[in-house]
Amino acid sequence: MLSLGIPPRSDINAEDASEMTSCSLFLWSIVDCRAHPYGCGNTEHTLAVLLGLYRWNGVALPNFCAELIRAAVLHYLEAFQLKDIEPTLASNWSSFVYGRLPDLLLQFLENAGSTQHQPIMESAMTIVLEKVARQLDFVLPFQSTMDIDDGSEAESNPSLFRTRFLHALVKRDLLSPSMAKALYNDWKEDGALPSILLQDSTGSIEEMVERLLLSGPEEQRQVLTLFIKDYDQQGEFAKTLYKRLEELTESLDLFTVASICEALVNYLAAFDVLALYIPIPQFLQRLLVLVDNLDWEDIDDPQMAMTPLGTVILFLQSIIGRYNLKPAALESKDQSISAEYLIQAGSAESVSSLSSDEEAVYNDWHRALFDVTCDGVEDSLVRSRNPRILLKLAPVLMSEAISKCRSPGAGQDELASLRNGINYLQEPLLNWTLVGVIRCIALQMERTPSEIHAEVLMQLLKNAPPNLGKMLHRTLSRIAAYALEPDAPKYQVSVSVAINQVIKPSTDQPTLSTYSHKLAPADLIRAALMNIRSNRPAALDVPLCLRLLSAPEFVMKLHTELYPSSQFGDAEACRRIMVHALCYTCLQGPDQPWLLPVFLFLVLPRLLAGVGAQDTSYIEAIAGIITSAFRLSLALDKVVSLPPSSSEPSTVLCQRFSQSLKRLMGKGGEANSAQLLYQMLQSSSPFIAQFPCFP
Repeated sequence: MLSLGIPPRSDINAEDASEMTSCSLFLWSIVDCRAHPYGCGNTEHTLAVLLGLYRWNGVALPNFCAELIRAAVLHYLEAFQLKDIEPTLASNWSSFVYGRLPDLLLQFLENAGSTQHQPIMESAMTIVLEKVARQLDFVLPFQSTMDIDDGSEAESNPSLFRTRFLHALVKRDLLSPSMAKALYNDWKEDGALPSILLQDSTGSIEEMVERLLLSGPEEQRQVLTLFIKDYDQQGEFAKTLYKRLEELTESLDLFTVASICEALVNYLAAFDVLALYIPIPQFLQRLLVLVDNLDWEDIDDPQMAMTPLGTVILFLQSIIGRYNLKPAALESKDQSISAEYLIQAGSAESVSSLSSDEEAVYNDWHRALFDVTCDGVEDSLVRSRNPRILLKLAPVLMSEAISKCRSPGAGQDELASLRNGINYLQEPLLNWTLVGVIRCIALQMERTPSEIHAEVLMQLLKNAPPNLGKMLHRTLSRIAAYALEPDAPKYQVSVSVAINQVIKPSTDQPTLSTYSHKLAPADLIRAALMNIRSNRPAALDVPLCLRLLSAPEFVMKLHTELYPSSQFGDAEACRRIMVHALCYTCLQGPDQPWLLPVFLFLVLPRLLAGVGAQDTSYIEAIAGIITSAFRLSLALDKVVSLPPSSSEPSTVLCQRFSQSLKRLMGKGGEANSAQLLYQMLQSSSPFIAQFPCFP
């Protein structure tokens, strides 16, 4: 998000900078939230928003495409400068620019009604190559020498960057070879890099997907590495893999699905790229259906099947935690599918929190795991109920066993029972339940620390799933921090050492927003404005801000940070940032609140109460924001399905706003400012033309 030394351009006019601002804010949002319902993998929604932005901006199609491409390239260049610190960041933007963006451009032009793609793209690329020349020359040549085997050779200098991107456009028939040659004289029609993904096959993407599904871990990683490097084939490979996974989940092929889940969870950089092309929520929903629909009575060896089941469940937990997905993002329309049991694993701590049906199953599993005289888990127990119920039961089982050991009069029998349960939960048969178990024990230790909690936690961490540290990073970090206190007991120090081995630092970042996660919302807003001032790509992590502040607080923070800057020559930039945050362009999913109603009905009355009619510049700025936000919302209404967070189209919202403003006009303290705002909106021809419902 920070500028990182890319030189600003002073030769770009304000209109072009404004278009690029809106495009860069939206592109950053869909790439950062790529795995969310409205992320880059949702092609239909992405194209609809792009079409709405194009209609709202009212510029020629070549100019809009040019600023869209320029925004993506500049985001890529900033990510490229961070490649040694955050390789995933650079990999994602490389894949987006070379692979995903050309596909989106082709589909966008079709949706925009273009019948002559090539002349439009020729004009757009003429603008792009002229405007980004300085940034390309500044960033790319000064990187350290790169090994040609790391897949980075096409980005190592400006010439190769231009060549590769033009080849991507020619491949999709967005440019003719002669156009590409005219745009860049060093471009050669036969200069396209051969597909490294297909070099070891007969030339079939389907063959490579089957190789990924049926191979061992080492070869699977090799295929995924080629997938990351081969931008030209990424889209086709991702779609083919998604189609095969649909078939495998429908046929309830648990073992093959578990194999690919394990490969992806162990190579999350590949999953990040995959999320640019396919709808991840739908993919996860299919896995949830698979887990729910397995018929355990007909499985020949149910205990053997529990290991791949655990692999799928751990994959789901890891991806949900990595991208901070909410239950609403994974629910089916009829609500028959839910991920609540995965997200809430470890929240139940006592038998009293179980239903009567669950309590009966609890007693059976307690005998199997904690009774030292029992022969262990029998097939009949596994067949009796979908083993996924253990995600809820296992934490309760462990919590109750610890409580018995801490009770007065507890002796060797209780300790033996506890050790027996710990041993079972560490085996592959049940270790997929450990995320919830460790979370439950850690939370208990945070509230009432004890030596036995510490011993159990250290023992379980020894055989914890590989990605557990990332899934429980916050909880475990809090426990580890207690060892820093001067009077911390020895067991706290020992637990801290064990935890730090699990959550040791890594350059593999969960999302693009993590490189700014320590910044407060005000800092994020200022950073976005700073980049716009320097003609650099803007980014604003609205979902993160809404996790830190309530919706009204965040909207007020936007206003207090942006309005002063708008009075010093940044009015257009501030307006673009504000409009982006208030409209659908910043939504990561249907559960994120639409902020325009929040601004109109909660924040605006407070703003108007503090000003008088003499503050015309202040009210004029507010009128400009309202006009732009409504016009963009109307453009999006025509192409984007309304999210559940918005129960009404913008025309209905405008009618309600008109009534609200009239009520404010009738109040003594606010009458003058509200009336002036009302008059300004009425005198805005573009606004009234699109919203005649505003009387």
